[in-house]
Amino acid sequence: MTPESGQHLLHYRLVEKIGQGGMGSVWRAQDTTLDRDAAIKILPDELAKDSQFLARFEREAKLLASLNHPSLAAVFGVHDANSTRFLLSSIGGGDGLWRYRDGKPEEVWNGSDGARFEHPAAISPDGKRAAIVVREKTRARLYVILANGTDPRALMDDVEVAGAPCWSPDGEWVAVGGSMDGREGLFKVHVDGGKTERIHSLDATDPVWSPDGRMIVFAGAQIGPELRLHAVTPDGEQLDFPLIRVSVNGQRVRFLPDGSGIVYLRGLDPEYEFRLLNLESGRDRPLTKFASSSTMRAFDITPDGKTIVFDRQRDNSDIVLIERDVAR
Repeated sequence: MTPESGQHLLHYRLVEKIGQGGMGSVWRAQDTTLDRDAAIKILPDELAKDSQFLARFEREAKLLASLNHPSLAAVFGVHDANSTRFLLSSIGGGDGLWRYRDGKPEEVWNGSDGARFEHPAAISPDGKRAAIVVREKTRARLYVILANGTDPRALMDDVEVAGAPCWSPDGEWVAVGGSMDGREGLFKVHVDGGKTERIHSLDATDPVWSPDGRMIVFAGAQIGPELRLHAVTPDGEQLDFPLIRVSVNGQRVRFLPDGSGIVYLRGLDPEYEFRLLNLESGRDRPLTKFASSSTMRAFDITPDGKTIVFDRQRDNSDIVLIERDVAR
């Protein structure tokens, strides 16, 4: 079965696809009997016919059904309709922000009202605050919260945010792409509030601020499956920058901690490549190339410049470390 909007599985009508992974697609559905929303995960035909996979799938469903937490969707059961196997659950309460400390994960904030994270959180240089982009109904908004999840404050109410935010190295400013008054651009605002300042007047997403504070690199307009990188000063002056293109859908650029170069990610699923651009010499070279069966959304570099940390989004998402001296 190829799922389509309007189709019925039992008494559930498919409304819209809200996710896709290696183990199938996830749909928002309408329970036509109880008049409520639900989430339905539909297995691909080839997996639905695999008895070993189905046994594991049902064990995991039972485990999830035993958990009770405001961040987790409630699992209602595994069903079969028209030779289609699917998992039925609630839509869920909202996304959570987690902190890993002393070897333990800890949830510090939860969008229990149904709010969803649009992009990975940006942590302030002193580690005491986080800038997050949260979608509330139809609008993406920028918030700053303390690292313990308290004191959320909205910034840039006049900007429809697009992409992930970044901090200035002094921790005084937050920059983000988006649109204001119907015009795309790159914007910054003081963390304590104040007037939104437009830095750049064209398409801009996922900015990163250089460690010395003199440069902001961001992804510009989409050209085919890729985005071109641009650079400006914090005051908006256009800077010369090599012709570098990165793939869409994710944070693809990070400065080395000493500011001598940038690491960027190129490629499309399933082939990816980390590359290093030396900003002093202009030399561009590969760091590592690898295949991944899952989508990569974000990466970062450890303070010593020796390790790349990145995520892999799939049904069993994880975080991966590549131990490589990227500063060489």
